[in-house]
Amino acid sequence: DVKNVFHKNQYLKVYPNPVVEIINIEVSENFIGKKLDFISFATGALVMQKVVSQTTEILNISDLPIGQYYISIINDNGLITKVFVKD
Repeated sequence: DVKNVFHKNQYLKVYPNPVVEIINIEVSENFIGKKLDFISFATGALVMQKVVSQTTEILNISDLPIGQYYISIINDNGLITKVFVKD
């Protein structure tokens, strides 16, 4: 059973929001080595994945169509999901 968790020492930050080309993603150390899933709000399709290699990732998402997306990451403590808008 996976649930959304909000531990003080566990976080996922996504900015800027909305984003045009470059998105910054900050995660707590316990997410290093885990996969970020980018999911289209409109279709529910997985559109991109990225394995986290450091606590701050800077990604070019210019290839993604304009729209709203979920970004999710999971570890042994649960799941965190954020929403961002691609302009």
